[in-house]
Amino acid sequence: MDLTNTYQRTAEVRCDKINGNWEVKIVSINFEQVQKNYQKAVIIDAPEQPKVNIQEPEVDKQTPKSFIKKEDEAYAIESNPAKMVEEHFTQMINSASINDFMQSQYLPKLNVDELRKLYITSILNNKNDDIGWKFRNFSYYFQKGYFNPICRDKHGQIVNRCHNTDEQFIFNPNYELALFCAKEAYKRGGKCDTYASLYEFGLGLTRDYIKAYELYRESGKRGDEYYEVKINRMTQRILQNVGYNIDVDGVIGSQSKKLITQIIPSIGNIGRILSQIQLEKLLNKLNE
Repeated sequence: MDLTNTYQRTAEVRCDKINGNWEVKIVSINFEQVQKNYQKAVIIDAPEQPKVNIQEPEVDKQTPKSFIKKEDEAYAIESNPAKMVEEHFTQMINSASINDFMQSQYLPKLNVDELRKLYITSILNNKNDDIGWKFRNFSYYFQKGYFNPICRDKHGQIVNRCHNTDEQFIFNPNYELALFCAKEAYKRGGKCDTYASLYEFGLGLTRDYIKAYELYRESGKRGDEYYEVKINRMTQRILQNVGYNIDVDGVIGSQSKKLITQIIPSIGNIGRILSQIQLEKLLNKLNE
């Protein structure tokens, strides 16, 4: 910059790392008129700082790249991530065609504009939801590739108290956003079953059954009353995937216990779910 004049400028500059990004702040600046010209700024008493790139915001590895914008459009990633996800859904819905919506045969048919309005209203109709629960649901939608709108009665009027499973907005799953929302739910104290299922199925993550088990258990501590069913289904799917004839019904009953005991006679007493140690033994045996 050009500081050629008869004023000496001295400034105290501080660099802070905030949310992973370096920000430069001018703490104070002084002007003093002198007899000679000054050609450049001089930084005094400042330790060496990391290079600051102000042209492109640093990408957080946990933040989907679709949420990173150029500096002239930039906003803080951490400021309102729920709003960003809602805006992303709104853009998806507004660009959808009539074929992306499955309509109920029992309700009045809607045109594409009416469908878009219904589904955008459904996404935004969660203002009273706990933020952790909201992100948990977002993660589920992105993982499955569909979501159900709020209910309509037989006259087509919106009923806010439920969701209609006969109708769907269908889109391509996005495991990157599913993971982002699952992590947001987890750190806000929400249920983490969708986080667990990403590990179970290896969607956007390396498959890790033990990590999935831990997250299903944690989800139970956070109020997920079906966590045992989810752990049991995972156990049964593990056995099914290696060729065993077993039903995936979410119950470790006599059939499941008999099979597991045949595989590992020393497995010990099996309760309503396998313990983590028992699951580790089972996985080790199946991997032999």
